[in-house]
This record gives sequence, structure tokens and C-alpha cells, in this order.
Amino acid sequence: MYRSLHGFTLVELLVVITIIGILMALIVPGVNAVREQGRQTVCLSNESQMAKAILMYETSKNHLPGVLNQTSEAWGVLQYNWVEAIFPYLERGDMWGTLCKTLTGSTAVATMRLTVTVCPNDPYLVDVTSTNAQALLSYGVNDGFFVSYVPVGNPPVSISDRYGNPQAPAIPSKLTARPNTTFPRGESVSSSATIMLGERTGDGSNTYPRPGNPAYPTTTSPPNYATAGPWATTATSVGSSAAAWNALAFPWPTASAAQTPPAPTPTTISPYIMVSAHPGKVIATFFDGHSDKVNNDTVYPQ
Repeated sequence: MYRSLHGFTLVELLVVITIIGILMALIVPGVNAVREQGRQTVCLSNESQMAKAILMYETSKNHLPGVLNQTSEAWGVLQYNWVEAIFPYLERGDMWGTLCKTLTGSTAVATMRLTVTVCPNDPYLVDVTSTNAQALLSYGVNDGFFVSYVPVGNPPVSISDRYGNPQAPAIPSKLTARPNTTFPRGESVSSSATIMLGERTGDGSNTYPRPGNPAYPTTTSPPNYATAGPWATTATSVGSSAAAWNALAFPWPTASAAQTPPAPTPTTISPYIMVSAHPGKVIATFFDGHSDKVNNDTVYPQ
């Protein structure tokens, strides 16, 4: 008796390969989507931790941390920004101690990695050995409510916005808009609908470069506001307070050069306010402490 032995025919082989290709086409996007959801969750957790630290700082100090700060003590003068101000509330008292001990400003801790400040989709994570990945900051604060504390004149502390206009400290529990033509008395705004912290990842391109420049507002068309810099940024390290503000905060809302301060007209969250590396989403945290994934180009009134 003879037994016939068969291999796969060419047609059968092509059918199997086609089926495998179809299955891969169905599975791979799903896997990528799950991975992206995970990265968005990490990003949301990062913002939530930083927001809690900011609110704990406000509870302790009765004002928000300054975008830029300068203290003059018996042991010397120290310049630091809002990220460094919340080191102790992020359980990084060691970094705050190093900053104070060396009195060399942000450069003292600029090479120390702070994971909570980095979005897992930040394009500069492609090369973690690059200087661009040092002190990487993927988030910025709302410059409509955060001010700077710099010792100037008498009284010794000048509280000002990014334009140098004198301001009162912003307190989340009494959140009010800066007086202007739209809110002439500084009316209260919603803490649950007013963004405190948002993404500033950019993409490293000419359209959204890092660190933060040009100065805001700008005559560039379209305006290139969507920039960010390292959390080790201070007015001294970047050469001007305007560039430092661009590196550490996002402008809220957009305004022409003639508007000082800018009127809180309706504005979209992207691309010139906040920039995210998450497809179609921006992670934002509000003054009541909750974080959310917000669709690009969503309009907010404040």
C-alpha cells in the first residue's frame, strides 16, 4: 500500500498568510490603543500628584507658589520656580535641601531626574541621555492665576504677573479673575472649570520648539505659544523673565499685545495654549484638584 504525502499548496500557504495578516491588522491597533491609554493614565497621575502638592503648598503658605521666586535670607539669595517650590510636598525634600544648600539656583539639581514632571509621551524621552531630557518638564501652570514673588523695592516683595504688573496673590479657595474689561471687579470663576495645570510637551519641531521662546505675546503668525522648558528654568538661567514664564506656564487666555492683562475671552486649549503628545487629548488639572483627559480644541470661558 502507498500513502500519499502532501505539503501545503501555494494557495493554502497564501490563505494562511492572509489570515495571519488580517489578525495582526486587528490586534496591533488594539494593543497600541491599550498602551496609549496606559501612558495617558500615567500622565494623568503625574498631574494629579503635582496638583495635590500645589494645593498643599497653598494651604501651608496661603498663596500659590510663584512661577518665579527669589528669597533673601541670612544664608544667601536663592532663585527658584514653582516646581522647585513644591519639592517638599512631592516628598523630595532632599532636592529642596540641595537647592538651598548650594545657593547656585536651579543648576544645583538640574541633572536630578524628577519622574513626576515627565509625560511618558514627551518626545525628548526618545534620547534620555540628551541634555534636553534633563530636568524635563512636560507641564505648565495657568499664568492667569500664578504670579511671581521677587524682592523689589519697598515693601521687599513685589508680586507681579508675567508683564510685571502688580498683583495680589491668587488663592484657590478664593479664586478670582484678574480685574480687566471682561471681569472689571475680578469676579469669581469656577474652580472646577478653571485649568490650573496642563500639558506643555510640544513635539520638538519648528512649530512647537522647546525651551520656551519667543516672549509672549508675540507678532508671530500663527502665535507660537506652545513651548515649554526644563523645570530648572529661572529668569536668570534663560536670560529674561518673559522666556522663563513661557518655559514654566501657559498663557491663559490668548491676547493681543495691546491687552495687558489679557481679557479672559473664550479660547481653545490647543494648539497655542497647551500641547499634548497624546493623540487628540490634553491632560488638564483644575483648581478643585481633579484631572481629566480633555479633547483638543475644547473651548473654555476662563
